[in-house]
Amino acid sequence: MTTAYAYEMDTEELTGEVTNDAVFNRNKKMEDRFNVTIDEIAVDNPSHTEHQAFIRQSIAAMDNSFDIAAVFVYYAGDLVLENLFAGWDSVPYVNFENPWWVEKINQTFTVRGKLYTAVSDLCVTSMQLAYAYLFNQKISADYNVESLYDVVEEGRWTLDYEYGLTKDFYVDLNGDGTRDAKDVYGLLSDVNTSLDCYYAAC
Repeated sequence: MTTAYAYEMDTEELTGEVTNDAVFNRNKKMEDRFNVTIDEIAVDNPSHTEHQAFIRQSIAAMDNSFDIAAVFVYYAGDLVLENLFAGWDSVPYVNFENPWWVEKINQTFTVRGKLYTAVSDLCVTSMQLAYAYLFNQKISADYNVESLYDVVEEGRWTLDYEYGLTKDFYVDLNGDGTRDAKDVYGLLSDVNTSLDCYYAAC
């Protein structure tokens, strides 16, 4: 796993923070139940290549440094195609009908009956990094935008619709002639990963 998301797999102590304590208690329960020790190996991963390189090197060296790898979904494909992972179908006692497996994602990841990367509730970021559109109802009303709830319910919300609605929607609210945080825009998004959802959806 990468250092940025190491908290998904292991935490050192109870802190009172909900996610931290759930991970701690989950791991403690599994360690006690199966008489194992859960240790993490976190790789500093600013460009994702370091993480992939560590996995490749460890497997090539057959050093058995890990049993399972937490990998960014977008960067798992190369590793799968290099035949570095065992299919989940070869792992005994795994029942994908249990509710903690994300059924639709895992069905999508299954190719020719083989599933090499799987998503479950273990992947905290699958919920933390979920994307959603939010809109300002007052601004919509002020500028006579039709009900976006109706657009979605009627199946008319598409990328073309979004583009048409937002591409020319700009108001220089403070009248200074400069686009800044005090103005109104048709669409605002996260600077880091805003395109990921479109990449996956398309």
